Amino acid sequence: MNYGNNDIVIAILSSYYNRKFEIPTFTTLDLKTEELDRYLGEYASSSFPLVITVTKDNTKLIAQATGQGAFPLEAIKKDTFEFRAAGITLEFDPTVNQMTIIQGGTKNVLTKK
Repeated sequence: MNYGNNDIVIAILSSYYNRKFEIPTFTTLDLKTEELDRYLGEYASSSFPLVITVTKDNTKLIAQATGQGAFPLEAIKKDTFEFRAAGITLEFDPTVNQMTIIQGGTKNVLTKK
């Protein structure tokens, strides 16, 4: 498993000091390539400085922010993907063409162009 040392230490300390923490499930979903099509596109917001482009490589979603390298996304539940190495979670709402990016305790809602 690829799980950051910092996350492990936070979990240990949270448990020791009786603080709330979320235990990761490490489960992923296997999706068919056509199931990913609803997430593809460019997402932006006037309150977020980057455009995030979501593409696919067969059965994997790939995200790339403006001026940054591309990173693979793992499906962890319906409409939710993560890049665990950087602590990024993307929650999609295809019904309204939006995506919420969660990283470092912040949430930003982006709309598909």
